[in-house]
Amino acid sequence: MIKLSSSGFTLFEIIVAMFVISIAVIPMMQSFGPTMMTAGAVEKTAVLTNQARATMERLLALDFDTLKLKLAEVQPLSGNAVFGDSDETFTFEAGTYSPAITISDASGDASKTLLDLTVSLAGMNFSTRKADY
Repeated sequence: MIKLSSSGFTLFEIIVAMFVISIAVIPMMQSFGPTMMTAGAVEKTAVLTNQARATMERLLALDFDTLKLKLAEVQPLSGNAVFGDSDETFTFEAGTYSPAITISDASGDASKTLLDLTVSLAGMNFSTRKADY
């Protein structure tokens, strides 16, 4: 008669191994929630920054005299005298956003040869300057 080998894992050993693995896995699983929220915030910031940057590029493409006519005006971008009828309002993550532009004098004298251009979007402000030379 051949004797069968009794090698292998007992039920107790399997339960202990699963317990040890669960001690390592549970904290990793709990870290996924905050990580996903952080990733969502980073994505939103990137989208809003890219939209504001595109708006700023459109401002910089305009000639100096057109911008100078709109000094000291804070206005929404959509349907204003600077950009005409273009609609820059967009929806992202169930929120609707519309950039606002501000054009102010940065020259400090009556010449008004340096303009400060600001794009505001969802609490973020992006500024640059444009000179007449």
